[in-house]
Amino acid sequence: MSEAFKKIGSVLARIFGVGDISLMRILSALVVANVMIVWTIMSFKAGKIEDVPWGTVAVFSTAFLCKAVQRFAENDSAKKESIE
Repeated sequence: MSEAFKKIGSVLARIFGVGDISLMRILSALVVANVMIVWTIMSFKAGKIEDVPWGTVAVFSTAFLCKAVQRFAENDSAKKESIE
């Protein structure tokens, strides 16, 4: 599975000219895209703007929380390595 994410990351890096895309960023982007696409389809089918279920909000929030924790953990470890 991680090989598939790495391939997606390398394709995105070539398209957008960005290097070193993490798997967590790809996962976060996929979660956002999935939630927005499903919400849009459901709203069109209902003919009105639908509420987003709290379970979906929890998944959405968890993906971003994990990414934020990972980022701060990477920054802290980089600072510790530079001090040593």
